[in-house]
Amino acid sequence: MTWIQTNYEIRLRVRDFKARTRKRMEACVALKWTDTRSIGEMLFEKYDTLDPLTVRFTDMHKWVLDLEDFEGKPEESNEKTLEAIQMVWYEEWKDEYGK
Repeated sequence: MTWIQTNYEIRLRVRDFKARTRKRMEACVALKWTDTRSIGEMLFEKYDTLDPLTVRFTDMHKWVLDLEDFEGKPEESNEKTLEAIQMVWYEEWKDEYGK
């Protein structure tokens, strides 16, 4: 097994662990706009190959509202919150694709 294969497998295991942990936590609490880390990770899982820096905030706003277990109100978001979500999503995307 090469180093690249091992590194890839570790990334997959970490990603799966994060997803399982988040699902357990979200089962107890509905998501709000302040949950930027969880929202960003969920968007990465749903749109993993899409570069988040190319996504318009209007589209991201709609996608967040469409997430399962999201109970925030549309008018409670703002540009700062959307930027925070985008940066979490970008961190995950960059870790996965190394761009």
